[in-house]
Order: sequence, then C-alpha cells, then structure tokens
Amino acid sequence: MKLGNIVGSSTFRVFTITGLILILLIPMKMIESLIRERGNLYRQVNDEVMASWGKDQWITGPVISLPYLKQNTEQGIWTYDTLYKHIRPRTLDIDISIDTQLRYRSIYEVLLYNAHVKLNGTYNLSDISYNDNESTEFEIIEGFIQVPMGDPKAVKEIITFTWDGIELEKNPNFLGTNKQDVTIFSEIDPEMLNREEVHKFSLEYIINGSGEVNFITNSTQTRLQLDANWGFPGFYGNYLPDVHSIDNDKFTARWNVNELLGGIGHDTVQYLSPDLLSPQSHYGVRFVQSVDTYQQVMRSAKYAVLIISLAFLVYFFTEIMTRLYLHPIQYILVGGVNCVFYLLLLSLAEHINFIYAYLVSAGASVLIVTLYSLSILKSRRYAAVIFCLLGALYSYLYITLNSKAYALVIGSIGLFGILSLLMYLTRDVDWNRVNPKITIKTTP
Repeated sequence: MKLGNIVGSSTFRVFTITGLILILLIPMKMIESLIRERGNLYRQVNDEVMASWGKDQWITGPVISLPYLKQNTEQGIWTYDTLYKHIRPRTLDIDISIDTQLRYRSIYEVLLYNAHVKLNGTYNLSDISYNDNESTEFEIIEGFIQVPMGDPKAVKEIITFTWDGIELEKNPNFLGTNKQDVTIFSEIDPEMLNREEVHKFSLEYIINGSGEVNFITNSTQTRLQLDANWGFPGFYGNYLPDVHSIDNDKFTARWNVNELLGGIGHDTVQYLSPDLLSPQSHYGVRFVQSVDTYQQVMRSAKYAVLIISLAFLVYFFTEIMTRLYLHPIQYILVGGVNCVFYLLLLSLAEHINFIYAYLVSAGASVLIVTLYSLSILKSRRYAAVIFCLLGALYSYLYITLNSKAYALVIGSIGLFGILSLLMYLTRDVDWNRVNPKITIKTTP
C-alpha cells in the first residue's frame, strides 16, 4: 500500500486525531493545576481573614463547678486531691440572631457573621452526690459558674450575666498555652446555691465568627431558636432542626433537644473548653456560599476532553463529506481555543459573576472557532454546523454544572444521546472505502 493511501486513510486519520487529543491534555493539566493554585490562594486568604475576625464558633450553656476534696491512701500516706463536680443546666433556652456580611481582600470575597446570643435557663441542685453510686449529700462550700467558649478575640461584648437576677462579675480565663479557648466564669457565694430552690440564670453576649456556628447541648432540655440573614444554610450534626424556613436572603431554624442521660465528666479539670464537652451533642449550621467559583471552573474543566473530542469529530466527518484534507495544525488550533476557554473562564470568574464569565468565555470561543471554520472549510453550511454544535455543547456543559444533584444523570444521558446520533448519521458509511486522498484540495 502506498504511503499516500495510508496517510489519507480514515483509520490513520482517526489515530492522528486521537493523538492530537492526547497532546491537548498536556495544556489542560497545566490549566487544572492553575485552577487548584488559585483556589488554594483563595482559601489561604479566606483563612487569614477568618483568623483575624473569628473562626467557627461554639455556643453552649453555662456549667456550675463545685470543688471538693477526695482522700487517697498510697503506701500509708494520706493525700487529698481536689476534684470538681460539673453540673449542667436543667433547662436551657438559646436565642441567636446572626447578621452575615461579605468582606473583601483584593479580589477575594469572604463571608463573616456577627452573632447576638441570649441564654436563659434553670438549675436544680437538689440531687447532687459525690458520684453516681453514692447517695451522700454533697457539701457545697464554694462554687463558680463558667461558660466554655472558643476563640477569645472573637468575643466582642458580654452584655449581661445574672444568677437569680443578681449581676455576676465576668472574668475571662484563657485555656491552653496558645490561648485558643476561653472560659467566662464568675464565683458564686454558697448561699446563692440553695438546694431547695430552682435557680435561674441569663447570659447575653455578642461574638464574631465565620464559616459555621456549632452548638453543644449540655442541658437536660434545650430549646434553640436561630435567625440569620443568609439564604443558604447547611445543617449538620447529631440533631437536625425540628422546623426551619429558608428564603432567598434569610433563614430561621428551631431545635428542641432532650438529653436525659447526658453528663459532664472531667472531674480533674477546673475550667472546661468546648472540646471537653460531650461530642455526641454536637450539631450546628454551616453558611454555604451558593457558588464556589474555583469548584465550578474545575468541574467544567473535567469535560474538556468531551468538548474537544466532539469538535474534532465534526471536523473529521466534514473531511469525509467534503473530501477535504485538514492539516493537524488546524486541529491543534481549534483544540487550543477550547483549552483557552477554561483559562479565560477562570480569569473572568474571579472578577464577575460566574454566569457572565461563562457567557463571555463560551461566546468568544464559539465565535472564533466558527469564523476559523468558515475560512478553512470554505462553506457557510459547515461553519453553521460548527457554530450550532459548539453552542449546544457549551450550553449542555453549563446546564450540567448547575444541576449538582442530577449532573451524573444529565451527563450520562447527553453522552448516550450523542453516541446514538453519531451511529445513526454514519449507519450507511462504508468505512473501508472512505479514503480522502492527499492530492485532493488541501487547505493551507
């Protein structure tokens, strides 16, 4: 078989086009690496702003801590250890109003919030014993009330802290060598811890945070009400809200949690942090940003092989129908435009809304490829086919990107439909006789 017949055969052309697609995967990998790099830079800036303002916050009720001495005997030596009886509230009502706001650093957008927290509840000290197996009445000689919290610099103001209507002195205590946690505590006179009374407390404070707000139920019965001016909440944890309402720019949620068998251990620890409370009672809400630009661009880049392959496939069938031999460089240029589309999308999406960035990038790519096809194919009809195909492909890609729950279904059906259409259109083609010859008109 002559070399010209081999080069001009449809089989050789298929292998050549496949090789070109594989070559174009190299710049696509570089573009995907750039997308990841820009995404990491955004997350780094996001973390820096959150660290300055306040990260995700922990909200829980106050804890009464009563110290006592425990006698030990080791090798005939009597010693005393100071232990602490940590008592959780009987009831706890939490009312939180959250005001979200967007802050900017350079081109990056960071979502922050300011939370106004109100805590009200009751204590009953009538059934305190030294341990679960002892009925000996606990002797209250001193005590203090503490509120485990998170990031100390995020606490903007403690408005009120009362016990049975009496204002308590508010003292912060930093925990750990890095001062990553803080406990607000106040000493309570033993006379204020009467066993025969139901004691009431209230606490109101303002705190900054970002990302999410976490709750730890440390009372027998907790009622939580949360209102926020953000329309994209993500609830998680061991308890989902009993009732919630979500609008475009706000949401409300209500929890009613009963923890009848819960307790607080750590009797050797004087001051508690959120990490020392029961992880089984952890739940909360995440403030989800509706569009993650870098995630959207990366998802679209995963479809690059499909877009390039289908564009090349149209050019290949155009060769068959027009008996026109296109040079591999022309394939590379068309494929290169489709690669640059993702780079253009990334750069624009960092400055404008993703949908507008996508429209501009896709429109520019379709237009330049259509004009180029008109020039090399010398046919308005085939250039129109290229225009319609690429427009449909980019539209299909956008629909898939915005259908998170049904992306796999849409992608599978779309790919199946494309293959079915190709099989139908080529059902009568005799591939053994399809050999565009080199001597036929060649486009420079």
